[in-house]
Amino acid sequence: MVLVDVAVPAGVRPGELLEFEFNGALLSATVPEGLSEGASFVVEVATAAGGPEVVREPAPGEVEQQLQHYVDERAASGGLMDKFVAWVERENIEAAYEAFIAAHAAEMRGNGGVAGEQSHEWWPLYQAYQEEFEGLLQKFLVEAGCTEEEFVEAAQGASGMNEIYLRIFLAQTEYELFVEMMSQASSGGSG
Repeated sequence: MVLVDVAVPAGVRPGELLEFEFNGALLSATVPEGLSEGASFVVEVATAAGGPEVVREPAPGEVEQQLQHYVDERAASGGLMDKFVAWVERENIEAAYEAFIAAHAAEMRGNGGVAGEQSHEWWPLYQAYQEEFEGLLQKFLVEAGCTEEEFVEAAQGASGMNEIYLRIFLAQTEYELFVEMMSQASSGGSG
């Protein structure tokens, strides 16, 4: 048996069948719930006389459980950035971004994104967005029992998954990304 990483291509949603190539053979697997474009999951492939075949796909919720287990183990290490990653997952910070965008997207309807004309009326909304997420970060600092300076120091040394989570968290607060997410949501696209 061989474990094969399968990436979710654009346009394929959870529950849908996707095809992938393995050793020259075209195989298929169902995208697990909770995954989106660019994410990956592992399937077991066996090679038999008739060629390779998928023998095991992730069970529903297995991918999320594996990620949560990994994050929990890392957080138990005591590292501040490991705790940050666990906190981001536990508090479902992505849902907080999405909720703000959904609640306020109509205020920027038809804005044309970053390439379009910018309105000074958007600035207070962006400031409210930033304040909400600065509040979330403050909540983490209190829970972790650390200062902003300690967090910044730990963040500067972040690597691997910790660095990825940190970059995603910080990128969400950039004005250009904010305008793009609001533009997509206000035009009915995914935010």
